Amino acid sequence: MADENDAPVLTDRPKKRKSVGRQRDIAKKARVSNHVLGEDCNCSRFQCFQATTDEERQALINVFNALESKDSQNSFLSTLIKVESVARRRPRHELEDRAKPKDRSYAYIVKVQREGGAKSVPVCLKGFCAMFGITHRRVRTIQTALKETGFPPQDRRGKHQNRPSKLSGEQVERVIAHIQSFKGRSSHYSRNKSKRIYLPDELNITKMFELFQQQHPAETLSYESYRVIFNNRFNISFGFPRSDTCSLCDQINAKLTCLDSKLQSGSGETAALEQERAQVNTEKEIHHRKAEVFYERKKAARVKSSQDPTTLAVAFDYQKELPLPNKTTNDIFYRRQLSVHSFNIHELAGENVFIYVYNETVAKRGSDDVASLLHHFFSNYVPAEVKHLELFSDGCAGQNKNWTIVRFLFAQVHFWKRFETIKWSFPVRGHSYMECDRDLSMVNKRRQAETQQHWVEEFQSARKRPSPFNTIEMGQGDFFSYTDEAKYKDLQVLKKFCDPQNAVYYDSLPHDGQIADDLHQDLSESDEDGTNS
Repeated sequence: MADENDAPVLTDRPKKRKSVGRQRDIAKKARVSNHVLGEDCNCSRFQCFQATTDEERQALINVFNALESKDSQNSFLSTLIKVESVARRRPRHELEDRAKPKDRSYAYIVKVQREGGAKSVPVCLKGFCAMFGITHRRVRTIQTALKETGFPPQDRRGKHQNRPSKLSGEQVERVIAHIQSFKGRSSHYSRNKSKRIYLPDELNITKMFELFQQQHPAETLSYESYRVIFNNRFNISFGFPRSDTCSLCDQINAKLTCLDSKLQSGSGETAALEQERAQVNTEKEIHHRKAEVFYERKKAARVKSSQDPTTLAVAFDYQKELPLPNKTTNDIFYRRQLSVHSFNIHELAGENVFIYVYNETVAKRGSDDVASLLHHFFSNYVPAEVKHLELFSDGCAGQNKNWTIVRFLFAQVHFWKRFETIKWSFPVRGHSYMECDRDLSMVNKRRQAETQQHWVEEFQSARKRPSPFNTIEMGQGDFFSYTDEAKYKDLQVLKKFCDPQNAVYYDSLPHDGQIADDLHQDLSESDEDGTNS
């Protein structure tokens, strides 16, 4: 059971990266590596562009652009600049008083690969700048650093300490203490201790900042500073984790709480209580390991689907019924409302989401309806090159985990030859959070809706990135009775065998009622233990 009194804690791994962190890194890399070759210097002394070939100059600019930072580039350039004392001074009779004679002279080289080794080729300043796509000013900066310190210059941008608007330590501590004063819940879905805390969905950063201002009216802290501390120092999300927690997890946690209280009070034999507590912890560990098998298998399917165009991995589930009309008028609660059904199919690799929408006058939410919606998806949105299908759904017997759907999928492989293999995985009961649930959380279920089209518009506008939801309205002609079709075709799934991960594969055998009965019993028992496919 999720703890309702968990307080946010500081963490080195916050909820997410900075909102534009990746874009900023890409822009920085582009600035460092966007140097291009300049024009011919037309040097008569060294004949720089005649002394080097086009391939050699391109290799030089490629090596220079491959360096990761400006400091690395400056270090590379400094090895190609030679600092010497002035060997000869020419007399200057005019303007001699205002003349500033140079105390150093500089020579430039480039190193090219020739005859199996590196060869130094002298070039002029203009040719040096052209070959590396840099300005004379940058060369002068390197010259000054080499002359004064003997080392290449270091990039000092952003390293100054003149920050008059920087938050004081006391201000930061006040913000941290305020955020930690909120109580939230942690998730129970992983056997590993999660540091993420979920605050009530009525809260958001803006409301929390307003409460902070009420508590500290004299504080001159901006909303942006509060938001930065919230995102970079805490791992917090809004919206409590699912309330339909696993019954076995709740039972185990209740046992552990009872045993801990007995151990603290000293009632009973300590050794026996410790042994019982260890057994309960072992049971909890095994249960969570079984639950993780489903998520590990789903992750592997996502990776495989993204790499292999002949494989498709999808998760599907019905979403919460939406009422029509959806109004706050009191009379609504005394009237019969029309239910709108929505069936979600989420492609794991491409993040494409297909939402089928229809109301209760069109069809229900049974196994025939699920089979009809899957058939529509297979026929219209699955590319013909896909031959291997991996399905992930909960184990609801009335909708998914039943003979109608099994026979429908069996027919997809053996009768209609649409796929070569279909693998179907179910989670442990109570640990069935999937991408479909995340999609549903984006939909504003409090929207004022009077017609089904209003809910369709809500689905279409619920997500912008990476792409909007694909919303399909279904009619009565799109639904079929696959239960009767399976009986007519006498489709029988007669054998199962398991791999080490409890994945179940099906094959066809000559009709044998005893084998079919045994399989039916196995499917019924699998609802109560482990992860099944």
